[in-house]
Amino acid sequence: VFGDGATTVLKMKDGTIINTGQNMIDLRPDVDMEHILLKDMVLDMNGQNMPGWPGGSAWEQSHTLRYAGVSGQTTTLLEYDNITIRNRIADGMNNQGLGQVKDWKITNCSADRVRLYTRSDIQQSKLVENLTITGFTGESIESEPATSSPSSLATVTITGCNVERIDAYGPGIVDRALCEYHISNTVVAEQFTGGQAKIFATGCKLKIA
Repeated sequence: VFGDGATTVLKMKDGTIINTGQNMIDLRPDVDMEHILLKDMVLDMNGQNMPGWPGGSAWEQSHTLRYAGVSGQTTTLLEYDNITIRNRIADGMNNQGLGQVKDWKITNCSADRVRLYTRSDIQQSKLVENLTITGFTGESIESEPATSSPSSLATVTITGCNVERIDAYGPGIVDRALCEYHISNTVVAEQFTGGQAKIFATGCKLKIA
């Protein structure tokens, strides 16, 4: 799916989100995919104009751009290039579900600081084999501890990013050798936390929580 950059704006209509689990774009492949690419567009979830929000974490699973393959499904390359996230409700970009992603690339994307609920701009709920984030500007990048261990080494590479927060975690203490973070030339202004993984940082300015 290709846009024309800042002039291509996909925006949710006022009042259309009424419950958790309603995502703006929901990628749910049920067959193996070689390449999924979204490029050059603005995704505006319009969170401030959803009057049904009851407050707090009630809509914490209503994401702007979610990937959730079905059990047994594999995507070789999931790629987001020059995507701007605005007015999110929960996560901006989220990977979850039962399927497997080999490579997830996020390049030259950004997010504003406007949201209903404090989740993350980029959320890796399920570890992929290789996650590469380059040139991202926004509030937060997070990996939640996965519910199951990866079958092979999971690698997260973060380069040239400027964010307020990074939470860098692997699946568990006993599996920490199976998850590595390589972070370079990146600024984390408010809070960097990590654990259950090997973390390598070079040329960074990280505020350790």
